[in-house]
Amino acid sequence: MKIFEGIKYCLKQIILAIALLITIALPCQATVATDIPEPPKYSYIVELANILDTNAEIEINSAIATLQQHKYKNIYLITVP
Repeated sequence: MKIFEGIKYCLKQIILAIALLITIALPCQATVATDIPEPPKYSYIVELANILDTNAEIEINSAIATLQQHKYKNIYLITVP
């Protein structure tokens, strides 16, 4: 019986640690995303990191446009430095 009590205690500690990490991580993610500008009207990409070349942006814009036509959801790509 002591083995089961030990396992039960460990599981409680793991769940508590996961809950604590989620509580800490969610506000951090939200504060990072506040400085992202609105996407331009002519593109689905907000390219802040300057990692995409023109051809890649054209291909990605085309793929996103196709996805939006099929899924009826707004999709944007944001690169962050």
